[in-house]
Formats: sequence, C-alpha cells, structure tokens
Amino acid sequence: MAHRAARYRLINLGFCHTDLAYQKLLAFLSGSLLIETSFSLDGLGRLGFEAAGARDYPVIFGTLFAFGLVGLLVNILSDLMYVFVDPRIDFEKREA
Repeated sequence: MAHRAARYRLINLGFCHTDLAYQKLLAFLSGSLLIETSFSLDGLGRLGFEAAGARDYPVIFGTLFAFGLVGLLVNILSDLMYVFVDPRIDFEKREA
C-alpha cells in the first residue's frame, strides 16, 4: 500500500518538475539578452539587441524566429515529457 502511494506522489512530483524545467529554460533564453549585453558577450541575444538599435530588420526577424523556434521545441518537449511521466495521458484520444 505504501509503495502504491509513493508511486502516485512521484508521478505528481514529475509534473511539477516538467513544468519547472520548461519555465527555467524559457527564462534562460529571455535572460540571455540581459547577460550578453551586460557582460559584453557575443551571442544571439546581443546580436538581436544591436540589430534593433541599427534597425536591421532581417537580423531582428532572424533572432525572433530562432528564439520562437526554440520556445516551440521546448514546449513540445515539455508535452512529451508529460506522457513519459504519466503514461495515462494520451493526446490522441482527446475529444473536441
């Protein structure tokens, strides 16, 4: 009985960690602009910041696309981790 209760507690704990990892990664990507600008590091965040100052629109759109793509991929990975943590979740059997 105690084993079964511990198993369900671990499943619920896994949901929290999956969400937390997703949020931390997106916060890391958002903070890259601040860190790269503050410490004069070369990176995608600083490239986008300098492109905005110089009104270099293709570079701005490229950096937005890259950050958006990474955000979408992390979101999909987070959803797939939900299925890994709790196999009872099935995205294909959802009704509209």
